Amino acid sequence: DYNKRLHDRDVRNESRTYTEESILYVNSSGDSPFSILSQGIRGNLDYDMSPNDKVRLGFRVGERSMKRDSDLNFEEWDSHDDEPDYYRSDSEWKRTGNSLSMNFDYIHNFVDKSHQLTGHFSYSDRDGDEETYSKLFSPDGNLTEGNRSTEKGPGIRYRIKLDYTLPFDENGRFEAGYQSRLGVSKDVTTMHINDSDLDEYIHQMQ
Repeated sequence: DYNKRLHDRDVRNESRTYTEESILYVNSSGDSPFSILSQGIRGNLDYDMSPNDKVRLGFRVGERSMKRDSDLNFEEWDSHDDEPDYYRSDSEWKRTGNSLSMNFDYIHNFVDKSHQLTGHFSYSDRDGDEETYSKLFSPDGNLTEGNRSTEKGPGIRYRIKLDYTLPFDENGRFEAGYQSRLGVSKDVTTMHINDSDLDEYIHQMQ
């Protein structure tokens, strides 16, 4: 399967913050496009073990990427200022990752097909690399502030489910079930701040 979506957005915001002494005004406008790309391969295998027993195996392998850019012009002042401050922000966020998922389903029908035992097991493994850039520029185009953050880490999930149904008559039945979920993840994050004197991003210890 393949899916690609693009969204172009015009952004306009106006905010006011009231304090006991003044009012802070912040207006911004600009563009903030967003895109998603998802593609992968999936498949299923159905097998009748007997007239009363059926199994299904399924899998999907894929990758996904998302990206959002933002280029905004700001105008900021408070009620005591004669002239507003102007600046521009430029930011970029993106996330990429691969995924693997597998599932197993089992159905056993007793003599009465309403009398049934079902089981489900699924496994998913996802990794992701996330990166964010954020910069502020003065009206003459000089970089005044910048930072870069990253996040990396895999995530694994398991799910087990069992259901048993025993009908008594047309109006009643006995049901029992069991369900368990388990998730394991590990994230590594970093933060870098721009040093204008060195003209490079400096890693911040956490």
